[in-house]
Amino acid sequence: MAPLKYYHLVPEADWRSCVEHGKAYFPATYEADGFTHLSDNREVLLTIGNHFCKQISGAFLVLVIEPSKLTSEVKLEPAAPVGKIEAHETAPDQLYPHCYGPLDLASVEKELRVQRAEDGSFVSLTE
Repeated sequence: MAPLKYYHLVPEADWRSCVEHGKAYFPATYEADGFTHLSDNREVLLTIGNHFCKQISGAFLVLVIEPSKLTSEVKLEPAAPVGKIEAHETAPDQLYPHCYGPLDLASVEKELRVQRAEDGSFVSLTE
C-alpha cells in the first residue's frame, strides 16, 4: 500500500528560490547523499529536524508531497546520514522513503510552517 503523503523538511529560502525560478528542488546534500530524504510520517519530522537541521539558522517549511505526482523513483530504505551528520537511531527494520531525483514543484500540495525555539529547536508545525 502506498503512503498517503510524503513530507520533506526544507529551508524556506531554498524552496522559495525553486518556486520563483520554476525549477525542481534538490536539497543541498543531494550530491553527497544521492537522494532526497523524505518521511511518510508527519509526526517524526520535528525529531528529524532537531537531529539533522537544528544548527541551520533561518525559517523552515515542511513540504507535503503527493507521491503519485513525483516523477522520480522513491525507495524505502534504512535511515541514512544527511550530508556529514550520521543517521539517527531507529529500529533495525524501520524504513524511510528516499527520492532518487528532484522533487517536482507540482508534487507539493502544501507547505507547513515550522516553529522554532530560540535555541534553534524545531517545536511545532502549523498549517
